[in-house]
Amino acid sequence: MMFGCENTFLCSKHWLMAVIALCLFSTGCVKYDYTAKPVDTDQHAESYVNRQLDDPGLREFMDEYGYATGEWPRKSWDLHGLTLAGYYFNPKIQVAIARHNKSLVNEEVAGIYPNPGIQIPFEHHSDTSGGVSPWLIGIVLDFVFERSAKRDARVEHARAESDITKIEILKSAWQIYKSVRQSYLDFFVAVSIREFLQRKHEVVEEIVNILSRSFELGQTSEFELNTMRLELQKVRLELVNQDVLITDTLHKLAGEIGVPVSAINGVNLDFSEIDQYLDSDELNDLKLQKIALTHRLDMQQALSEYAAFEAALKLEIEKQYPDVNLSPGFVFDQNDNIWALGASWVLPLLHPSNEGPVKLALADRTIKQAEIISLQSGIINEIKLADSRLESTGIALEEAQLLMQEALERNRQMEKQYDLGQINTLVVLRNKLELLSIERALEEIEVNVINAAFDYEDVIQYPLLDIPGYQLYTDMKTNTPETNNENY
Repeated sequence: MMFGCENTFLCSKHWLMAVIALCLFSTGCVKYDYTAKPVDTDQHAESYVNRQLDDPGLREFMDEYGYATGEWPRKSWDLHGLTLAGYYFNPKIQVAIARHNKSLVNEEVAGIYPNPGIQIPFEHHSDTSGGVSPWLIGIVLDFVFERSAKRDARVEHARAESDITKIEILKSAWQIYKSVRQSYLDFFVAVSIREFLQRKHEVVEEIVNILSRSFELGQTSEFELNTMRLELQKVRLELVNQDVLITDTLHKLAGEIGVPVSAINGVNLDFSEIDQYLDSDELNDLKLQKIALTHRLDMQQALSEYAAFEAALKLEIEKQYPDVNLSPGFVFDQNDNIWALGASWVLPLLHPSNEGPVKLALADRTIKQAEIISLQSGIINEIKLADSRLESTGIALEEAQLLMQEALERNRQMEKQYDLGQINTLVVLRNKLELLSIERALEEIEVNVINAAFDYEDVIQYPLLDIPGYQLYTDMKTNTPETNNENY
């Protein structure tokens, strides 16, 4: 279709106005404006110092995860309540959530259609003979047509990468649980040792008092008295050091939760769950080895990465089919109206289209297959080792419990002898001191069993005991916590 223009100046002016209007229209399609959001470290520091376990937001968060908070503030906190507090306050999990949200954006934009392009040729000719307009002006559009299968493959790849970042949230959650769990046990052990030292101090002090009176009567040697006095001083020094250790472990526990130590200082901590780790028969009956091969996070991540490599391969194969570019346009060239329609695509003359990336994607998939098999073999070996350690510590615990029963029986016999006047108080106290040492040795073995159970948990990355609160971690696989903006 051809048409002229009586006034070439006006015609070119109209074209110029149309181009300007088109540019203004495209500028009006801009959706986002930049807004500065500097990091306020002072505000974050103040927020951190003011955190408390009676935070109403924490209660709501725990209720959402099915953990009955009951009376608020809570009178006591067990391992699972502290773990949820760590999920709420600890910023590590928020980093993983932010990365996952970014991957969701990538997943969203992967399926959008490409915007058309536009070219606006604008020229001035020096030849204006015959009253011909000196201007060349026009508009050329550029439409990209890609196969729907390519777009689907791109979306599939973005979704697989999103699954990987979701597993990173779970890994952060497990790491928080693991850190809180260990600090919780360390604090429990530190308090237990402190109680043992206090009981030992009382017995040794009583022995020293008896020996002092006996020494004044000439019935005890100075060497024996001084030996027990040194023992008493040693116990007092150990008590002082243990108080420092209790403070350190409390600070560490607070740090793993993500609160200042003032938030948990003086809080009643419930350690009743720890004893349940000592039932090795219950742990073995669960037969959780199979869980490790399906629920362990590095295995989940490896499988998700393999899915991403599969999707990447599919995308590279789809790229073998070139996109078609159609470029319709109109140009006004010195009173001549020119319509045009162009098309372009890549010709695979020198080598097959996208051959190199396809071969690399095939190689990556093969590598990931081998890595998964290697990982699975390593997990099986780790399970066998952790299971063996759990079994051996369980046997040691049974033997120590038998020895403890024998020691208690001897202590009962001595108490009867004391009641009958056959032995004196000093003998009873020395036996009590020996009994305390045996109790402490038993507690150390119990801690070894608990640590072996913790190691087993870490190998399978799944809670061992089916008790209230443990399912909270597995709930995170479908319900990731929202970012707590008021905390950060």
